Amino acid sequence: GPMSVAAVLFFLFSCLVTGALLLPSGEKPDPVSRLLQLLLGVGVWMGILWIAVHFRVNYVATYLVAFSVPLALRPRLTLSCLADAVRLFRPLKLPRRIDYWVMALAAFPLICHFLVTAKPEMGADALAVHLMVPSWVAYQHYWPFDFHHFTWAVTPLGADWCFTAVLLPGGEFAARLLNFAFLAVIASLVYVVSRRYLSCGPAFLLVGLFVSTPLVQLETGSLFAENLWAALLLGAVVALGRFHATTKPRWLYV
Repeated sequence: GPMSVAAVLFFLFSCLVTGALLLPSGEKPDPVSRLLQLLLGVGVWMGILWIAVHFRVNYVATYLVAFSVPLALRPRLTLSCLADAVRLFRPLKLPRRIDYWVMALAAFPLICHFLVTAKPEMGADALAVHLMVPSWVAYQHYWPFDFHHFTWAVTPLGADWCFTAVLLPGGEFAARLLNFAFLAVIASLVYVVSRRYLSCGPAFLLVGLFVSTPLVQLETGSLFAENLWAALLLGAVVALGRFHATTKPRWLYV
């Protein structure tokens, strides 16, 4: 239903605005800056949600209010981020006709991943951990960290807190769609970084090669933490490269 999609979009947009508040990028932010702002916001909210799950405050209304706070702090910045987000859905103009064919070739495995994402969860690890944790929080409104019953209860569960943020209002499909969104972020980073050295066609081809690997299908077809992990690690490498190119300390801090 629409709530699943809306929950994911609202969470990601709140993360983008949060990252933009903490990491200003100038008058006209480029796609790399926006992606790093998004990942920074995800990291910040991951920490906030980790604190929240200690207490019985994890309700849909609480999350909606919390994620709305960054949007209200600086309305102009929020509108700027919204304009950039809407721009993603505009028609794409490429220099050569063959670039459209290569883009379609790269998009095909992504569409396949999305179709698998729309199916019910069947992975053993996801049903035992990554879907169970958000479902528990949705039912009990907190996470007990009870290692007597779950030996992994105190392990890092950052991705699961993100899944929790969207599962409460959007259900199971929202969590699976968020996992796919993290893959889309990785693919976007691969593309925008490749464009520094290649034209559109070869950059799309690299994205297609990456998203067509069997490991990507495994991680996206079921709830795992690795898509978020890979996005954060790749974002860190990109931020370090930007620090090396600009010598601005904020990229090193990111």
